[in-house]
Amino acid sequence: MKNKFIVLIYSFSHFVVDLSCAAFIYHFLVYEFGITPKVSIFILLYDFLAFVLQLPFGIFFNNRNKNSLISIVGCFLILISYALNMIPILPIILIGVGNALFHIGGGIDVLNISNKSASKIGMYVAPGALGLFIGCSINKLSYPVYLIIILLIFTIIFLGILYRKYNTDIKQDDISVFDFKFNKRIIIYLIFLTICIRGYVGFILNYSWKSSFSLSLLAIIMVVLGKAIGGLLADKFGLEKVGFFSLLFSSVLFILSFKSMIIALTSILLFNMTMPITLILLSNYLNNYGRAFGLNTFALFLGSLLYFSGLNGFNIIILPLIVFASALIFLLFCKGMKKYE
Repeated sequence: MKNKFIVLIYSFSHFVVDLSCAAFIYHFLVYEFGITPKVSIFILLYDFLAFVLQLPFGIFFNNRNKNSLISIVGCFLILISYALNMIPILPIILIGVGNALFHIGGGIDVLNISNKSASKIGMYVAPGALGLFIGCSINKLSYPVYLIIILLIFTIIFLGILYRKYNTDIKQDDISVFDFKFNKRIIIYLIFLTICIRGYVGFILNYSWKSSFSLSLLAIIMVVLGKAIGGLLADKFGLEKVGFFSLLFSSVLFILSFKSMIIALTSILLFNMTMPITLILLSNYLNNYGRAFGLNTFALFLGSLLYFSGLNGFNIIILPLIVFASALIFLLFCKGMKKYE
């Protein structure tokens, strides 16, 4: 019951935090100024801080066992940014750093109670995509900013309850990737590459029917379900099997996804099932949850950079090939992990 309560609070908080950060950017920057070069730089700065900072934060905070407090500090920084919205760059820095602190605190806490299984971390990461979508849609949905502030306050209260009542306590060796022998490092690099590919594919999935808000929402729901279901199925049938076959089947279905929206939605669900699987495999292999969570988000950031650098082709040949290559890489590092266990 205790573990379910922890996952529930962090899942709700993840939804609110990603909603708050996206809403800030789209309401105070994109809506006010449009997608200008300056606004694009601010968005890139936010992405860098929110994703890349999780790696050094994860390394530093991994054995501190103050994870819910770290998440509370992150939420406070986001809340403060709403009071400073008239100052151009400071609130962007605050929401970026706040987002990173929240995610790493929650990520370490949930991994601490996961017992090397994927279902709990899947439940934690899944709501973020929905929060991000609703946050980016603030101008279209026209919900008031004060509602976000209220949600953030409730989030801080809930996390405060976690800090007072439930504090996960775990000690792990501080193992760097470079502490491994080269053959084991290759396995980590392969996992990292798989996550990079997922980050890139997430950006190039831009079907014509997604111009409709309701259908875009349905696609996001498939992302959320994929991450949640992926963890549950992986715990029941095995991380390697579910990870490989979900990528393999999604690569085949992506070929047909341009002809059918139903097939496209199924492909999106299957493809996102690997999110908790790759994360739990990386954390189990490193046995360092903060470092693993940080490496995961760093890989996602690098994948997004591929898209923004101009590699944004999206067609019936490229997409399935990329996902199929990801399936082969996934199979390769799983074989390697079994060999060196």
